Amino acid sequence: MVVHNAVPQNNLNAMVAAIWQFLQMDPEDEEQWYKYKPYTKDDRCSPISAGGMVEIYMSPAPAEGGIGREERIRCWQERCLAANWPGDARGWEHVHQKPAVLTELGRKLLGVDSWN
Repeated sequence: MVVHNAVPQNNLNAMVAAIWQFLQMDPEDEEQWYKYKPYTKDDRCSPISAGGMVEIYMSPAPAEGGIGREERIRCWQERCLAANWPGDARGWEHVHQKPAVLTELGRKLLGVDSWN
């Protein structure tokens, strides 16, 4: 299944760049494209899974705007649903909760604070 325009193009470009950076590879250097063999159940030293997935956890939020940063921050502050996120349609968090208190790392991951 292909879902066209599921992610804004600038967010997609930022994620692709983050994957190349994480793998420490240059997308323009074809000799690096097959630098890693996918890991197996016996050898899990590769950053690439057998299905071709790269697992990146706690990646910085994209610095540029788009639906990413501003929308995430607004939804965190107002406890509301993002336009493209199903969530709880009843709005329970918006009515009954205060914004989550974020740690320094949480503020950076959300995009409130810069990583620099």
